[in-house]
Amino acid sequence: MELAGRRVLITGASRGIGGAALAEEFAGADARLAVLAPESEALRDLTSKLNASLYAVDLSDPVDHPSRW
Repeated sequence: MELAGRRVLITGASRGIGGAALAEEFAGADARLAVLAPESEALRDLTSKLNASLYAVDLSDPVDHPSRW
């Protein structure tokens, strides 16, 4: 599948298995990345390195993602 220029949204890239690795693979395929995860220094470094957009949010917290989204 050709991913160059396609938009990819990754949730939970700061935790669990493989989120950061997936982001790196998609970036390597020239996809445009957006990452949703609780913000951390490591995640800021990763998104900067990959030229990805970071949206700091905890999807498990109903206060952090209001229903207006």
